[in-house]
Amino acid sequence: MISDSEIIFLMSSLGLFLSGIFIIGIWFYMVFFRMSEIVRCLGRSLVVQNRSSFLNAGLVGKFYILSGVSGVLVFPQKSIERGELDPDDYRRFPKPLKFWIVSSATAAIVLTLGGVVMALAINFLGWPT
Repeated sequence: MISDSEIIFLMSSLGLFLSGIFIIGIWFYMVFFRMSEIVRCLGRSLVVQNRSSFLNAGLVGKFYILSGVSGVLVFPQKSIERGELDPDDYRRFPKPLKFWIVSSATAAIVLTLGGVVMALAINFLGWPT
């Protein structure tokens, strides 16, 4: 018979996995269909200028650019202070696109922390038993 702790573990693991798949799907959509818009909107920002040579590096290069853009959009104040993000580019960046990039990056961070907590619970608490 399946215990309650095993059901909780299974549902938590399944939730983490499916959420991760959804986030990866959002990133693939951004890379394949919205990358030119992202690069055009952040053309004066150093994060795009320094990584623009990776546009022709295939899928990995585009993910590298998206990771840099995600970082500056999640932490815009620090990025503007360091000169990585142009304030005008940030203000004019399309709000729906900004929402999807920031929310997916934030969700990825939260899911990673959730996975670490789950792994610690499995190792140190012996859960599920």
